[in-house]
Amino acid sequence: MNDFRESLGHLIGKGARLLSNRLNQNFASEGINLTKEQYVLLNFLWDNDGLNQRDIADICSKDKTSITRQLEVMEKHNLLVRVPDQNDKRIKRIYLTTMAKELREKAVVVAERTFSEATRDVDESELLICKKVLIKIHENL
Repeated sequence: MNDFRESLGHLIGKGARLLSNRLNQNFASEGINLTKEQYVLLNFLWDNDGLNQRDIADICSKDKTSITRQLEVMEKHNLLVRVPDQNDKRIKRIYLTTMAKELREKAVVVAERTFSEATRDVDESELLICKKVLIKIHENL
C-alpha cells in the first residue's frame, strides 16, 4: 500500500508550505515586513512596474480577488500605489513606491539564502531534474 506521506502531491504541497514558512521566518528575522506572497508579487513588479491587476493575477496564476486583497494590504504598508489607467479608469495600474524598490536587494538576498537552505545537499543535476518534472506536471495540468 502506498504511503500518502510519500505521494508526489503531498510532497509538493509540504515542500511548498515549508519553503514558504521558512522564507517568512527569514524575512521576519531580518526585519523585513514581507510575506512570501508579497515577495512573489514584488518580484514581478520590480521588473514590470505599471502592470494592471488582471495581468498580475494571470502571471501569478491566482484569481483576481486574492490578488486584489494582497495588493490592498501592500498598499496599506506603503509598498505600492494603484493608479487608474489613463485610457480606462476601471483598470488599476500598480506602481511600486520607493520603499518597495529599496527592499529589493535585501529581500532577494534573504530569498536566495532561504532557497540555499532548502536545497542544501541537493546537487545541481537533481535540481534540474526536479524542475523539469515539475514543469511537465504544470504543462499536463
